[in-house]
Amino acid sequence: NPFAQKEIFENESISDLQRGKNLASKGEFEDAIRFYEKVMESNPEKSDAGIFKGFALYKMGKYDESVKTLEASVLQDKTG
Repeated sequence: NPFAQKEIFENESISDLQRGKNLASKGEFEDAIRFYEKVMESNPEKSDAGIFKGFALYKMGKYDESVKTLEASVLQDKTG
């Protein structure tokens, strides 16, 4: 059933997103970014992951990369 498969991927993405958020809350931004990127790859329409990645990059002092990531996430959200 393709709908069941999509639901499984969405559930995995949600748990990966939560893992990333948990790591970021402990200041482990590089590890958090790995989970956000995993969500972005498996579920590209989930713009929340890109937004959280952008904030993590900002907290790491990677301001230019942060802005690019946030802009791409906002554009994805408007077009996706």
